[in-house]
Amino acid sequence: MKVLLCLTVLTLRSTTISGQVNLVQPETIDSASGFLNTTLTIEYADFSGAAFSVTNARLLNGIIPGPTLRLNAGDTLRILFENKLSEQAGAISSGDNEFHNPDHSNLHFHGGHVSGELPSDDIRMSVAPGESFQYETKFPDNHLPGTHWIHPHVHGSSALQVGAGAALAMIVMDPADFLPTQVEDATDILLLVQNIDQTTSSRVATEIGDSMLDIQIDGDEDQSFRLVNGLYQPTTTMQPGEWQRWRIVFGNWLVDTLDFAFDASSTCEMHLLAKDGIYIQDYPRAVDLLPIPTGGRADIMVRCPDAGEYTVTNFDDQVLMKVTVEGSALSSADLEAWSPDYPAYLTDLTSTTPTNGCDCDTSFRGCDGKFCINNNLFDANVYLHTVEFGSVVERVLAGVNRHPYHQHVYPFQLVGGVDSLSDADVNTYFQTGDWHDVVRIDTNGDVNVRYKADVHDGVVMLHCHILTHEDEGTMSQELVLNDDGTCECDALYTVPGGPTASPTTSVDDCKTPFYDWIYRFLPLH
Repeated sequence: MKVLLCLTVLTLRSTTISGQVNLVQPETIDSASGFLNTTLTIEYADFSGAAFSVTNARLLNGIIPGPTLRLNAGDTLRILFENKLSEQAGAISSGDNEFHNPDHSNLHFHGGHVSGELPSDDIRMSVAPGESFQYETKFPDNHLPGTHWIHPHVHGSSALQVGAGAALAMIVMDPADFLPTQVEDATDILLLVQNIDQTTSSRVATEIGDSMLDIQIDGDEDQSFRLVNGLYQPTTTMQPGEWQRWRIVFGNWLVDTLDFAFDASSTCEMHLLAKDGIYIQDYPRAVDLLPIPTGGRADIMVRCPDAGEYTVTNFDDQVLMKVTVEGSALSSADLEAWSPDYPAYLTDLTSTTPTNGCDCDTSFRGCDGKFCINNNLFDANVYLHTVEFGSVVERVLAGVNRHPYHQHVYPFQLVGGVDSLSDADVNTYFQTGDWHDVVRIDTNGDVNVRYKADVHDGVVMLHCHILTHEDEGTMSQELVLNDDGTCECDALYTVPGGPTASPTTSVDDCKTPFYDWIYRFLPLH
């Protein structure tokens, strides 16, 4: 690896005082009169910091992160997505569950409870270089307010694009008088955390035949680092005693949970408000550490009673950001308990029996040197499970101790397997009854989740959010059938009238003890 000979201090939309990079909020695009109409591009762009440079990253609107989209329940989101990238002659242009098409792109509305069919959030569609696509999706009138994000999701190139910075936040806004006063009055801070990993990105770029992306880091030890709103170790300020609401988006694409925590010297307190854009029922839940899974989000209330300089660290004990607490002290009361009224699609299912035939296993396993789901690599023509519209669906998730399970369209409720976790911080963060759209938990057992499929029919994508795994086949799909549908586990169902297809790979050897043993030692990145 080359070492930078000249260090730069160039960060996007930042201000610097005596060498300190101050946290800056991304620009925002707001809906109006029931619509959010905008154009988003993906294009090559460079960015750098005090000891790194990234050249020809693929960024949304050419900035890191892209603009924050803010809309309301009931709004229609219309995005004209323009691919301004170029087709590379030497790049891998095709392949089944291989890295390919580095400059084809699309958008995934991660966390949005919206349709998985075009012109909405169907990630099987790919926009070629020089082409465009008009997305349009209606957010349900009862969509819960919350924090989400948008990123590219073309099967084969998602790791390359997200891994180098292509992401933006998407917020469904809180209506008036919905929140408790302490939350509504708090300063609202977005923290979009992105993980830059030079080693893995370089490997992906080599395998995909990409000659554009180049990541350089000064030094030979730490070849990965985190950015917050596109900035390296920025500083945010608050007054002693002030309550702030922090919306944390972990726009990650690799294995580690964020493990967001204040340093041991801090007297600051954190209280969980929401996870994956869904308010918890037992707010305020005091937390010391946030094991936010890859792709997950957490909204927290933060208060620091004492003036001082504090640091926030992440999973490898690197400094993620700094907090300066200064100025006149504010007198603030402790947080008052609050429980939101959930919309119908978040009806409590902890005591509800799943519909007959809709209790299925979804298991991450090793498959011939890769990872797969239920012994099958991804095939766009085949559905792993079918779901009768209106059913209460249960999934028994195996392998989420190593693989972050993400599900599109429908958030799911934790109903089993999270009550007696050995780590106190993890046990506090993940509790029965909580809702998520991505989960990774250090447990030796299975995790049971439920959702009710009574809003959107059609495709529901599911995959490992380690995007190198997803690009190489650790993805599948369920099909919610509105007419004459039935619940079937391991249906391997092909849509009638479509191309006859079988799973790309079905490796029976995955079921053997030998492959179970090998699986434990396969690299995750």
